[in-house]
Amino acid sequence: MNARAASRSKRIVGLVAAIVGLKLWLTSFIRTVPLNGPHDSLNFVTHAHAVMAGTWFGHYGPLTLIKGPAFPLYLAAFSELGVSVNLAHQMTYLLACGIACIAVVPLVRNEKALLIIGLVLAFNPMTYDTVSWVTYRSHLSGTLSLLAVACLFALYIRRAQPPRTRLRWSIGLGCSLAAFWLTREESVWIVPCLAIIGGAAVFSAWRNARLESHAAIVIIPCAIWALSIATIQAINGAVYGWPITTEFQSDEFLSAYSSLQRISHPDTNPTVPVPSYSRKAAYRVSPHARELAAFIDGPEAARGWFAAGCRAGYGCADIAGGWFVWAFRDAVNRAGHYTSGANARVFYVALARDIDRACDRGAIDCGPKRMSYLPRLTGQAALIGRHALLGIRRFAELAGFSIDAWMILESPPEVIAEYAFVTRDVNPIGQTILRGDDPLKRGILQFIEHGYAAVLPSALVASLLLVAFRLVIFAMRRTKLDEAVVLLAGVLASGVALMIILAIIDALSFSGFNDEYFGPLYSIVFYALAVLFTREAFALGLRAG
Repeated sequence: MNARAASRSKRIVGLVAAIVGLKLWLTSFIRTVPLNGPHDSLNFVTHAHAVMAGTWFGHYGPLTLIKGPAFPLYLAAFSELGVSVNLAHQMTYLLACGIACIAVVPLVRNEKALLIIGLVLAFNPMTYDTVSWVTYRSHLSGTLSLLAVACLFALYIRRAQPPRTRLRWSIGLGCSLAAFWLTREESVWIVPCLAIIGGAAVFSAWRNARLESHAAIVIIPCAIWALSIATIQAINGAVYGWPITTEFQSDEFLSAYSSLQRISHPDTNPTVPVPSYSRKAAYRVSPHARELAAFIDGPEAARGWFAAGCRAGYGCADIAGGWFVWAFRDAVNRAGHYTSGANARVFYVALARDIDRACDRGAIDCGPKRMSYLPRLTGQAALIGRHALLGIRRFAELAGFSIDAWMILESPPEVIAEYAFVTRDVNPIGQTILRGDDPLKRGILQFIEHGYAAVLPSALVASLLLVAFRLVIFAMRRTKLDEAVVLLAGVLASGVALMIILAIIDALSFSGFNDEYFGPLYSIVFYALAVLFTREAFALGLRAG
């Protein structure tokens, strides 16, 4: 290495270190708010504590397997290292940003362009917004979505290189995709992106008669993904008697829920998945359903589930939207069927069998059974479309962003102690303590976010037009398709998939357009836009020169 190259390398390392140091300094005021949310933030913390105690996710109950296992494992690992949750989030995300930049080196050879891509990724507003103060999964899922897409894209643009040089990217893809899949339950939205980039790689290999050399590279990430899921299922089966990743992804629970949804009813409100009429029909034909009657519709019913949907604007006459599934599970628990995973599994199987047999013999009127949590969507296209447009606008404008801490007025002392043990840094109840230069940090981050919000809408429109133009040219002239366009096309396809999923949720279940769900999409959108536009800008500069 000559003196000039050595000097350039030192300068790059110095700039990267400066970016990392600046980001860690700017976000150092973020601490964990001890939110008493047993279905979300507190659930992850108590599970992490149980993992650290060597009891997997602790005693089995209705909230034990409701969420993916990756986030509690992540919390436990960094807690054992003595690292606070915010520092863990920032460090892992910055590492992912570095890997994402290295992934595109064969495509973006200009060092300044790579640094710009790194800057755009590093200061992603979703890494320091309100959700950052709560132990939610959006930080980790954003890191993992970026890693998965970057590793796959690295494989694509290195498709002409020997398999040995691509092996580490293949392993990285398998690990990051498996972790992403085990973090959130709706991870399927990322599949269109993976399919488009992976399909482009396979198509290129087929055109060049190199399919055999790609086989192992494709098999490795698939094997890691499948083995990771099988491992979690095996552990849950051994510990709890139910070999699943989460209950919501289990055939038994989904079957029971779908059996309730298939019962015909006169209710025309699309936001009520299983109305009172259907529940009463189930009570008549199923002894297992009758066990739940008192806890859903009787004097012992948890009326909070009715009130939750009412407060959210989804209807007050019945259990609305996404709250019925929790009322249902709560009733099963209060009826005594959550003493173990095996017992809960047996109950759901029996309930589904009762209702399905009653439907088959005509004891109650039923529609066809759809193994899905989706409500009936017939006639709801216009409503869902309006919500999708609203979601796209909120996403493009970063409408959900706030630099302020998540404020709560009270939390039980034992909950605060649990958070303190696991997260290593807890924010005081009902206040945000600003120390020294914290107001300056907040002001700088707010200014940066305003820049993203100002640029993102026009960047998205310009990218759509550019992708459409390049695809038309490719179809007409059969020219080589630009790799950066393939990346952006894949990301936009996954964005559409996520918007459709969230639009259905937002229209018919509960509020879906928020940064908790948008977080992982922002990571890969900023990545694709940064790669495309920096490459275009520097290419134009070279041609002009």
